[in-house]
Amino acid sequence: MSALREQLRFEVRMFYDLQRLRLQAGGRIQARATEIHLSDKDQERIAGIAEALNGLERAQLLTVNKLLKAFPIWDGFLKGVKGIGPTMGGVILAEYDISIAENVSKMWRFGGLAVNSDGTAEKRKKGEKLAYNSFLKSKLLGVLGPSFLKCSSPYRDFYDNYKHRLISKEWGKSDGHRHNASIRYMVKMFIKDLYVEWRTIEGLTVRPPYAEEYLGKVHATAEE
Repeated sequence: MSALREQLRFEVRMFYDLQRLRLQAGGRIQARATEIHLSDKDQERIAGIAEALNGLERAQLLTVNKLLKAFPIWDGFLKGVKGIGPTMGGVILAEYDISIAENVSKMWRFGGLAVNSDGTAEKRKKGEKLAYNSFLKSKLLGVLGPSFLKCSSPYRDFYDNYKHRLISKEWGKSDGHRHNASIRYMVKMFIKDLYVEWRTIEGLTVRPPYAEEYLGKVHATAEE
């Protein structure tokens, strides 16, 4: 890992640590406030703690934002993607090493987006090393995917179309199952675009996904 990526990774993880601390402290304060009476002095002190945590989080976000400018792909592509902010951009740039991602399938698998032949998510097998980055997977599927849906990103079309196909085929055990599969597919299509843009900017060879290169299939089997 390059020194720049290593620093970005540290700063991004620190941001999420601070965010988690702020949320945990906020939840604890709120819960206690309903159980006990707090004096004006205590309320003022607690408000100060909350503001301090907010300030630390904002400062950390600025640090991440500054580091992103050193990565050409940030201004060249990621910054303009609706639904992606500095923290998610930082996660992507810190966790992925585009120089070793010879094809998009490697990025899919490393991000926990790979699926089995039946379309179900790839899971860890007992006794085997985890094949993906669990932190990256949690952010791609738990934060980025919902963000695309919430802001009506152009990538939402992939979600809607794929979910419609799954419903038509009566695939999945429940609507939640189909929703998760559609989120994964949508994020995979974003990663596919990212792979092309990033490798191109870095002057690296761009290869089509395995299904297109060897099986002659496009989009219809992108979950394979």
